[in-house]
Amino acid sequence: MKGEVDELKSSSQEALRSLMDGVRARLLWVEDVVNGILSSFEMLGEAWLVHEDLPPKIL
Repeated sequence: MKGEVDELKSSSQEALRSLMDGVRARLLWVEDVVNGILSSFEMLGEAWLVHEDLPPKIL
């Protein structure tokens, strides 16, 4: 009986470890996506500031 309990405990710990690894990988992916979006907004903001500094075009 004790061996079965230990085996069940061990397998549940392995399953939990596997689940946490999957969650960690997904969070890293989300972090990469968010960082990519933020850097795009930064580049857009810098381009807008450069655009505002340019003299107006004469038509």
